[in-house]
Amino acid sequence: MAVENKEIVDSKGTACIGCRLRRKRCDKKHPICTGCSDLQIPRELCIYRKMGLASKDSKATLAKEVKKNRELKDDKERTMALYNYNKRTSGSPQDYFYLKDTRREGAYKMFQLNPEKNPLLCTVMTAPQTSAYLGSISVAAITEAEPQMKLLLQQIHRVIMKEKIIYEKRVAEEAKYPEKEIVVATFNEHCRAFLVGIKDIDGDQSILELIGDIEQNFPSQQTCEYALQLFFRQNSHRWTMFPYVDEASFREKFDQIVKFDQQGRVSFHIALPQQSERIVFIAWVLAILALASFCFGQSRNDVEKMDFVLFAKYSSALTRVDIVGKRIRLGEQAIGFEFIAVNFALLLLEKYTASAGFMDSLDKICEATLSIRLLITMAMSINLHKDPDRFYPNATAGEKRSLKTLWYTLVMYETFESMDIGFIPKFEPACFRRDDSCYNGLIECLHTLHSVLFNYNMIDDMGKVDDLIEFLEGNLIKRLKSVLKDEFKPMAVDIEVLQNYDLDDISIEHLEEYHMIMQRLGMRYLILTTILAFYHICYKRLEQTGEGQSQKCRRFRMLGWKYALTIETLFGEMWVGLKRAGNHKNYFSFFPVACILVMAPILRFAQRRVTLFATSRFLGMLNVDDQLIVNYVLYGNDQQDDATSKLLEASGEVNKMFKIGDFDDLDVDDDYELLLKKFGELNSVRFLVVSLCKVMSDTLACMHSAKTTFNFMKLSKIFHVLLLRLCSFLLNYTVQDSDNSGPEDYEQNGVVRVNKGEGTPTIDTGSPHAMNTEEKKFDFKSFFTNGHDVTVDEDEIFELFNMTSKTKYTW
Repeated sequence: MAVENKEIVDSKGTACIGCRLRRKRCDKKHPICTGCSDLQIPRELCIYRKMGLASKDSKATLAKEVKKNRELKDDKERTMALYNYNKRTSGSPQDYFYLKDTRREGAYKMFQLNPEKNPLLCTVMTAPQTSAYLGSISVAAITEAEPQMKLLLQQIHRVIMKEKIIYEKRVAEEAKYPEKEIVVATFNEHCRAFLVGIKDIDGDQSILELIGDIEQNFPSQQTCEYALQLFFRQNSHRWTMFPYVDEASFREKFDQIVKFDQQGRVSFHIALPQQSERIVFIAWVLAILALASFCFGQSRNDVEKMDFVLFAKYSSALTRVDIVGKRIRLGEQAIGFEFIAVNFALLLLEKYTASAGFMDSLDKICEATLSIRLLITMAMSINLHKDPDRFYPNATAGEKRSLKTLWYTLVMYETFESMDIGFIPKFEPACFRRDDSCYNGLIECLHTLHSVLFNYNMIDDMGKVDDLIEFLEGNLIKRLKSVLKDEFKPMAVDIEVLQNYDLDDISIEHLEEYHMIMQRLGMRYLILTTILAFYHICYKRLEQTGEGQSQKCRRFRMLGWKYALTIETLFGEMWVGLKRAGNHKNYFSFFPVACILVMAPILRFAQRRVTLFATSRFLGMLNVDDQLIVNYVLYGNDQQDDATSKLLEASGEVNKMFKIGDFDDLDVDDDYELLLKKFGELNSVRFLVVSLCKVMSDTLACMHSAKTTFNFMKLSKIFHVLLLRLCSFLLNYTVQDSDNSGPEDYEQNGVVRVNKGEGTPTIDTGSPHAMNTEEKKFDFKSFFTNGHDVTVDEDEIFELFNMTSKTKYTW
């Protein structure tokens, strides 16, 4: 009897669900749940064992069930990741990619880099002739699969880089360092000398001199406060494209460290070396000022002139104090939100607003990717990917939101940057946790995108082409389209709201909603661009296997053009709304320049993918000297592009272009006959050229307005310029042979013919009279600015930073 009572006591709370609902205490009669007893399930595995009494509050019950549902989704992702990993990595490994295993502290798991097993994962680490280039998603792989386009890009890049070197040499001869940059330049020289082992120096005095120089060049109290107010008006806890900053905690620390006297001069209250960690906060303040002053420079206003390049260099130098400091050192505790946020802000300014690095050597192209992956490593080292309630219990609610949004921002950037270079994402989907307090549709989209690209890179690509296409379209593309339907309104609705937004209301809630519209557009660009990349891979695979004339291949080709035009049309409509905001009296409140600055990497990513697809298809139709195309792209007259756009409007051809609402129908993609009926114009080369030329010309025209200019985006648009000039070339010097062309002849039989009409020069013979470029010299500045007004100093625009922090972390 004693034993029976013991079982009764131990079984408390394990009654069946029916008894719980009737609220009867049947434990004495049935010490074990009747269902578990009948099924012979151990008591410790009873599914109702941990279930508490149902709450009478329906909202609390719903929140509990929603949280449980998200936990189940995370468990499913973790299980699928383990399943895919075990399934794909069987066999004898030959080379490995190491990934931190978050389930075991300090442990690493290995992904194979064996080309025979998983060539898609080996893109940037194998020779060009490997099978990795047959279907990889990276830019290098796509250009390698398009020899003519690769040659064109190399020729253009060679001219641009040559002129760029001449320009930089001239600037260096005129003034190696401006007077105001001598101190920070000397500090950076000390850092470099120490790193290469030239000399071992005590850099504490250099650090003190650097801080003193920052105080001397710090903006006035009024200007600093104005910049901070602007920053926090753009700051939102709903950000996924820029980390949210908790203003209360920031202001508290700012008032402790940064002091202004009656004349408005600044002094930093830091007891060195005891309070060395405060240096990171100063670096964060300077990074915010650099971002704000950059945006000021793109606007016509009466704000005190601030040098964003100098502030950025100051901020970068302060994060490198550990290199030369003997007693003044940041220490491990300095690696936190502020340190990572500083490096992210500098990366945004350094990599996405300068003119170089987009068509440079592989190491330069990889630089942004490796930098963001380094920040991911830092973030994981301080457990940003885990529950902040557990690891940061003393943080305020605002500080916890800051940590979460920083993690989501880094994940988003790392996802598409890794895609561009062909790397598998830095961490597996199981590390991407859903958080109730910082969750919205954008986070779900990001989770899906990250998971899709992770699964793509785990493909065993040695199977049949049909199996690969079935997986891409039936699984990955389907998931991306599903999240577009579930989490987004139709594109036409978002664009209409943006273009007609009430700009007279400058309340915080209204500004936040404006930022959400911009973020939705940014996330939509990422998903649409990934879909375009997958369709391009399907098309290239079929073409390479001799099925270029099949109906399936023609469908993928049409879908590629459909999504390319979708992205470009969305670009054009977005810039119409941005120009309206840039002309409005409240432009400083909405500050579209700030929105575009954080979206710049995404816009560059999307534009590059569209250009790679469209250019490769167009070049396949031309049988002319590539050098003539290069000459046109580099030396073509900008006014000719404008004239072409006006000519198209006069001819009425632009009236037949698709509207943004036409692209909202995603279900039509699966039915070739329906696709042909609705988007049959995509088989017309003339239609494609006209559409792209018109949209891109209008986009460039919207990049400057009465109060704001977006010229810094042109520094990132070399691919935009390339595609626009190529379309202009096709319109001015070629015609479509309509007598011999049809859907089945498209691109295969040379649909585009040379225009030999009266008064038109022939270019198939390479006649020098077709385009006289002998006396022309490439204008490095006007190529990127299109001759439009540039509000910031031109030397600042083309100055390249060297601000990479040296830490113990590796990519």
